[in-house]
Amino acid sequence: MYKGIGLVLTGGGGKGAYHIGVWKALREYGIDKNITAISGTSVGILNGILFAQGNYNVAETVWKNISKDKILKLDMKKIILKLLEIGLIKGEMAALTIIFREFYGNGIFSREGLVKIIDDNINLGYISNCYLDIFAAAYNINTLKIDYLKINGKDDKTIKKILLASSALPIIFDNEEIDGQYYIDGGVKDNVPIKPLYDRGIRNFIVVHLARNSLYNSGSFKDANIIEIVPSNSQGDLLTGTLDFSKESAERRIGQGYNDTIKILKPMYEMGIVQSKIGIQLQKFKKDEVNFTYEMVNLFDKREKIKDELNKLLKNH
Repeated sequence: MYKGIGLVLTGGGGKGAYHIGVWKALREYGIDKNITAISGTSVGILNGILFAQGNYNVAETVWKNISKDKILKLDMKKIILKLLEIGLIKGEMAALTIIFREFYGNGIFSREGLVKIIDDNINLGYISNCYLDIFAAAYNINTLKIDYLKINGKDDKTIKKILLASSALPIIFDNEEIDGQYYIDGGVKDNVPIKPLYDRGIRNFIVVHLARNSLYNSGSFKDANIIEIVPSNSQGDLLTGTLDFSKESAERRIGQGYNDTIKILKPMYEMGIVQSKIGIQLQKFKKDEVNFTYEMVNLFDKREKIKDELNKLLKNH
């Protein structure tokens, strides 16, 4: 069995600020030091990379300075060219069908903002050589299967491509090509990527969800110990959550992630202290019992010696 804890971060776009609050709570309890592997989908792997880098302040600053303009910048040139290509003489439904087909693999928003965040805040060389095993879930549109792409050992360009591939929301962003394969957001198939870590032998997990109805096949991991951290209230839908990259919402979600995690960890921690105290007390009782037994044996030996001495005196008289 692989030692340590596997951290699994689900996808959810702007709701990903919640992950940062969870990290803050894990740091307070020292649990972050026991994490030995990370897997994530979409924004989950982006936050996973920040976690692997180990600088919480950088991660918090990224999210507290985020904005819709940085992440969701319309690629107007691409939109106009596609609309001209479709033509206005087609029927409305036909046009919508063509638009969906055209943009499924080619999104309407630029990736420049996200690329800049990666370039400015992540040391890709460090990540490549990181002691933590790191996997990103991305959906392969060539094979129509989910791929778990290992980030360790890759060059800067490939790591960046993997991050973009895992977070390539259909219609929103372009798909990403890696070694001749084309990928979109891993959440299309597996938004809770426990599998790559489970397959490596990890059996203890912390899974951080960004939605209350986040699902995974728990039957596939029957012998795993999984602590799930789920938002205590809704983090929003597509428009009010996934595509919500406002600073105010990010700060609120960081706070929510922190509070929800503390509510889970605090009683567990307190129970651990109680169990530790009970264990110490039992050890003391055991030690006292051993000492008592030792004293009783000594008293018995002394009594026998006294009896022997008395018998000798009686015989002599």
